[in-house]
Amino acid sequence: MNSRLNYQIAVLTFCFLPHVSEMPVWASAFGFVFLALALFTSFSGRQILKKPILHFLTLALPIATYAQFGTLLGPEPASTLLTMLVALKLHEIRSPRDEKVVMTLNVLVVMTWLLFSQSLFTTSYMILALLLVGVGFMSLQSPDRRVLSLLASTPRRIGLDVLVALPLFLVFFFFFPRFSTPLSNIFANQQTRVGFSDDLTPGAWADLVQSDEVAFRVLFTEPVRTSQLYWRGLVLHQTDGFSWTRGREANFVAETVPGSSETRTIDYEIILEPRYGRTLFHLEQPLHLEIKDRQVRNRVLNRETHYSLAMPNIARLSLQGRSRLTADGTQESFAPHDLQIPENISQEVRDLAARLKAAPLSRDPLAISDEVLDFFRESGFQYTTTTPEMPRIDDFLFRVKAGFCEHYAAAYSLLMRLNGIPARVVIGFQGGEYNNYGNYLVIRDRNAHAWSEIFVNGRGWIRVDPTTAVNAARIETGDYLNPLFAGLDRNSFFAQVLQSSLTYFEAVNTRYILFLLDYTSETQIAWLERLGLKNVSKKTIWAVFFFTLAPLLVLMLYLVRKRPKNLNPLSVSFKAIKARLESSGFKVSHHWGPQTILQKIDEHPDRAKLDLHKQKLNRYIELAYGPSSQEEQNQFLKEL
Repeated sequence: MNSRLNYQIAVLTFCFLPHVSEMPVWASAFGFVFLALALFTSFSGRQILKKPILHFLTLALPIATYAQFGTLLGPEPASTLLTMLVALKLHEIRSPRDEKVVMTLNVLVVMTWLLFSQSLFTTSYMILALLLVGVGFMSLQSPDRRVLSLLASTPRRIGLDVLVALPLFLVFFFFFPRFSTPLSNIFANQQTRVGFSDDLTPGAWADLVQSDEVAFRVLFTEPVRTSQLYWRGLVLHQTDGFSWTRGREANFVAETVPGSSETRTIDYEIILEPRYGRTLFHLEQPLHLEIKDRQVRNRVLNRETHYSLAMPNIARLSLQGRSRLTADGTQESFAPHDLQIPENISQEVRDLAARLKAAPLSRDPLAISDEVLDFFRESGFQYTTTTPEMPRIDDFLFRVKAGFCEHYAAAYSLLMRLNGIPARVVIGFQGGEYNNYGNYLVIRDRNAHAWSEIFVNGRGWIRVDPTTAVNAARIETGDYLNPLFAGLDRNSFFAQVLQSSLTYFEAVNTRYILFLLDYTSETQIAWLERLGLKNVSKKTIWAVFFFTLAPLLVLMLYLVRKRPKNLNPLSVSFKAIKARLESSGFKVSHHWGPQTILQKIDEHPDRAKLDLHKQKLNRYIELAYGPSSQEEQNQFLKEL
């Protein structure tokens, strides 16, 4: 059993685990198989993956990754390929040099996770992984000591390294110029969060609404009720009778109708997670929405038809918003496609729409809307997030009669159009979970929601949420059941302690995120101006950065040169062998390795008198590139 190889496998597994959630299933499976086979090799001494197989996999894995993503550039494909190749590299370890290469690659594997998450948990996990890698490097410098024996001395040695690196970290964090656009956006692709895209097919959100991942957080300037909070994302106009797509959109950024009742203006800040492509979410009827960082604001915000980004976003954003909460609609007019009805609608659905008119020849949109909602309420419809596959709207309306908000919004909007009333579907989020420790709202994937809007002359577009007809409590509370509490009594002591702990950690994590987000290019300039600098520009920031970095690098170089040298006995031995060859009249070039020297000796005319040196050189190769203890290396040096 090779204890150092086992440690390499353990460290790589630890660095590999966070990537599993972002990697394709097949890639994760390959990674775990490579790790398992490396562990088998360590215990049995049998190499399963021979060189031809390794060469084949080295060529096949990039091809498979390209087939999956359509590119090798970008966070997802690059990190997927990297983790698989590093796991494969475990099967090529033959020498301490190979071990050092794998340990260095472990650092790269764990650091790439920062492209997907910058939470407090991720940072803590990364620090722990780097500590484990540090122990691995120490074990490589101490071949006679077991890895576990190093753990006792690790805290002090790692602590000293951290103290040396801390000034560099502070200089880079505070003085390195902030980029106006995240580097990761250069290779951003068009993919959005699985289950939330630019169209809506009822049933497609089955996985999304079971997820507890955070979509965004919101800080308000004043208290609001969650039932009032509809976080608008995309407006869908075109339908095939079941699915809805964006089609040709009208601009929904409009003023409210003069004379609106119950109008209330509210300010808020959104911290948007980087998982929803170009879409920006906001409360209805926005009066103002912009990215907090001014340098990013003017380059990526696009308001042609809706609030969105110029390219898919994979960096966390902070948005400042102001919206008008009102019971009335907007002045925005409807377009012909808001009345579009596909030809494949069955006669059964058309007959139902005709029966739902409030009275024969009635054209009152609100009255017809009430009839449709009463139909859902009184015809045995149920609210559920798990439904059988329904390829047609007829299945939902007449047979299954159970579904999620997607089903109700799609069916309601179609029935209203069949009665000649402009209707459309809006997708986004509703409600949220209030964090008492941090005084902000958390909106998670499980808060994803779809609702409808109908056009009423004189009032504009009016929001109608058909889900209220079958599950009003969902809208009033503004939250779904946390999957962690499934099967638990929410009032039990254990559940309350768990909820309180999760809420507290969420608040701490949010403060950490805000600290990172708030240190923008504007903040950096303001901070330097407080230090006495005037008219701070990019050139000024670069000058300050190099001015503070240069003396630190000089100091660190001085400390490294002054450190007592702990010479490797094998390095000393190799130099001694080359010196003796020189004294025997054999010229040795400084860039020759031991194998090259052996080859040159065999080609030398007087190779017989160099035979003793050749034996010593072969013994050096055995110790340097094979398993050897510190005692063997020291003994070899003494024999020289």
